Amino acid sequence: NKSENVIISIRELHRHRDFWPQHEAYLPERFLSNKMTNRHRFSFIPFGYGKRICSGMQLAMIESGIVINKIIKHYRLSLIDGKELCLNSMVTLHPASPVCLSIERINFNDIDITRLKHDNQTYRPITI
Repeated sequence: NKSENVIISIRELHRHRDFWPQHEAYLPERFLSNKMTNRHRFSFIPFGYGKRICSGMQLAMIESGIVINKIIKHYRLSLIDGKELCLNSMVTLHPASPVCLSIERINFNDIDITRLKHDNQTYRPITI
C-alpha cells in the first residue's frame, strides 16, 4: 500500500548485532577498507539512501575528517569524572545531558612517534 510509511532507526541499524561484531563498542577500525568488503551495503547509512540522501554528505565527510584530524593530532579528550555518555535517539542522536570534557594539549616532546603502531604496522616519521 503506497500510503504507508516505514521508519528505520538509523541508531539501531548502526548497532545491530547481525551486522556489527561487538555492536556496542566504539571501533573506528571497522571502517577500514579491508573490513568493509563483506558488509551489507545498507548496514551503514548515516546520510540516508536513494532519492532522499543528504545533499551535504560529501562536504560533511570531508569537513568532519579535517576537523577530527586536527583535534586528535593536538589534543587528548576525555569525559570528566569518567561519566558514561548517555544518548537520546529522536530524529537525530544527541547527548541526554551536557557533555563535560577534559581537554589536554598533547606535548609531542613526550611521545616517541617511532613506536606508534596500528594494525601491527610500525609507522616512522617522514620529512616533507
